[in-house]
Amino acid sequence: MEAISLFDEVLNANPNDRIAFQYAHQSHFDHAMLLFEERDYLSAMDQFEANLRYKEDCYAYIEKSEKLFKEMHYKKGIEFFEKEQLIESITEWKLVSALDLKYRRVDYLINKAKTILKNVKKLKESQIERSK
Repeated sequence: MEAISLFDEVLNANPNDRIAFQYAHQSHFDHAMLLFEERDYLSAMDQFEANLRYKEDCYAYIEKSEKLFKEMHYKKGIEFFEKEQLIESITEWKLVSALDLKYRRVDYLINKAKTILKNVKKLKESQIERSK
């Protein structure tokens, strides 16, 4: 990250510095790939997008990062839902819906989990009332 900042400073002072331009591009790209390999897809996507100001060669990586981010959090949401961990499933699916509300009917799943939570709360309240 420090190298990226230094190259950006050089380019701000001298936008025509081709060597700094090449190194800034490569630094952003390498950082994005590292994040991608660490499965930090949202941060990788941001870095690939930042890299577009140097070269427009990252669109495929941006799309792939977004796709993998959505799939990863969608699946985590399903896993939580199957374990009846509804709040956690909603949290995961909201990460997906922030990028794509229509992805695999995630909006429906969020509403379904919220409805179940609401019904569970009502059941618990009615049991408390009965025990009084």
